[in-house]
Amino acid sequence: MLSFRIIYAIVPVLMAVIMFGGAGLCHAQTLVHYMVKETDTVYEMKPGNSSRETAFFFPNYDEWKQLETGYVMPADTTVMLSEYASVKDINKAILYLRVHSVNISKIKIRIDTSKEELLMTFIRDGYQFPDGVDIGRLLTGGDQTGPLPVHLSCEPVNAGKPMSFILGEMMVCSDRVTRHISPVGIFQQAPFANASVSGGLTLTPFDSYGNYIHYPAGEKEEASKAALVISDSTKDTRLLLGQTLLALLDNYPFYTERRLIKEQVLQEVKSTIDHTGSLSVCEMVDTLNRYLLSHINDPHFFIRSACATTVPLQSPLQVYSVNGSVQVAAVMDDTLRSMVPPGSRIRKINGTVVREDASVSEVNRLLRRKSGEQVTLTFLSPAGKEATVTYRIADKYRMPANMMPANLAFRKINDSTTYYKINRIDARLPTDFASRLDSINSTSRLVIDLRGCGGGDLLAGATFLSYIIHKPFRYFDLVAVNGNATDSVMVRANPAPFHYRDDGRIILLVDKNTACTAELLIHNLKTWKQGTQVWGKEETKGALAIIHDISMPDGRTGIGTNALGNWKILLDKKSIEGTGIRPDNTVLIEKVNDLQPYEDKVLQMAIRQ
Repeated sequence: MLSFRIIYAIVPVLMAVIMFGGAGLCHAQTLVHYMVKETDTVYEMKPGNSSRETAFFFPNYDEWKQLETGYVMPADTTVMLSEYASVKDINKAILYLRVHSVNISKIKIRIDTSKEELLMTFIRDGYQFPDGVDIGRLLTGGDQTGPLPVHLSCEPVNAGKPMSFILGEMMVCSDRVTRHISPVGIFQQAPFANASVSGGLTLTPFDSYGNYIHYPAGEKEEASKAALVISDSTKDTRLLLGQTLLALLDNYPFYTERRLIKEQVLQEVKSTIDHTGSLSVCEMVDTLNRYLLSHINDPHFFIRSACATTVPLQSPLQVYSVNGSVQVAAVMDDTLRSMVPPGSRIRKINGTVVREDASVSEVNRLLRRKSGEQVTLTFLSPAGKEATVTYRIADKYRMPANMMPANLAFRKINDSTTYYKINRIDARLPTDFASRLDSINSTSRLVIDLRGCGGGDLLAGATFLSYIIHKPFRYFDLVAVNGNATDSVMVRANPAPFHYRDDGRIILLVDKNTACTAELLIHNLKTWKQGTQVWGKEETKGALAIIHDISMPDGRTGIGTNALGNWKILLDKKSIEGTGIRPDNTVLIEKVNDLQPYEDKVLQMAIRQ
């Protein structure tokens, strides 16, 4: 049986009891679970008369392994799937296809004798993302014994050109969700109570799905599950939130790197929690998040809440730090655009004076309001004239396209340079990059834009790098959080034929929001790919850690944290936490028009070299 262990959405499980007495906690029964979605094969593809097997390499995609063969398929065909296993919950069935296509806009899918057609739409030629199509409702109540015919019909992008359809594999799978006690060390002590039930757990070695050739011995797969849920029958979210936050801060690994005094932080947070007793959960979350932002300022440590999605705060103004001051970088309201020119410096917001040294986050917090609320803004225009305007927050603002560059956007800048934008690092990145390689390798320079990329999946990052670095390489170093033990993670040489050209040069674009796995890409390309240069207006974020999400029993509140790992990630045996990576070439932003949505001075200077 084919089974994939995938981090599942956070699901509240109410099991245990907390007992309190006097001024503090006496006994605890607070359990922490991780949830796993296990995908079991129900039907699998058997080659038939309509397909011809051929040598063809499919890249790995998340837990889907690399393939070295495929099947040349007609544009209109029926694939017979053989029954693999019987499952009770067939209504959750998903059809998965591994496809490489050329000149195909979409594939129409019809299951068995059903008249309903499902669609798979393709955004470009190349390898398509095997994200799956929900077919459960088409199977429920039908005859599920014997082979399952799946009819496929391709529609071209250009009817005058031939289509190519290579099928790597096809299967029908059914999902089931299981829950497990988390073995993470912090959950074996107060206020949690996993120790009494976790001693007999069967743990499995960490699985890198073939990406790593070395990983620290003894690390377990169960400890890497990033989606966690607290179970507690008291449902007192404020009390449980405060206790969990203090326990995590007691285990926070970066006090030294961020020049913080642990005892002071713990005391200040405890005092803040004590003073939120009469506040709602939303008000408590807002108060604690302000402390975390102003004192720790770690993007991997925060409290999340559904309050923000229930009553969203927004602003028609986008501000940015330009030449040492916070200035209006964009206006997303047509009426306001004629009154507040880009480049204006904000002086007051609803009577609150904005300091000269105020941060962008502080100004944004003052600008963001609920729909219908009034804002009075005093500003100094680029011409040096002070003015005041009053406006109301609209229900919604449309972000200009040039301020939202699409993830994995690709274009040719000139005959020698191609451009590739990465907003997030996930399973789609290596697959998309492999599909673009022929075009990328037709030029001698590749610009990889990592500005605003907050990181993502470590394994996807390793696979992406292995298409550029054509040998085994040291991905990052590790040092134990509690002790001096050190180790490294090594990535294997990728056997896939997806190779960036040996003589190609790489230009990396970065900013202060480039973080985590994106910083790993920068470091490794600088280390292992000769000719790589880094350009930016500032250093990167300096936040390199694995994040976990812990959900409270209410299902609406949780904590994102980097305080649960056994190791700290180092680059060349040094931490970049809070310091980041400085560009090889720092570009001075002197005016708003120098920013990326406009003239993009960083990119223009980088490609002139």
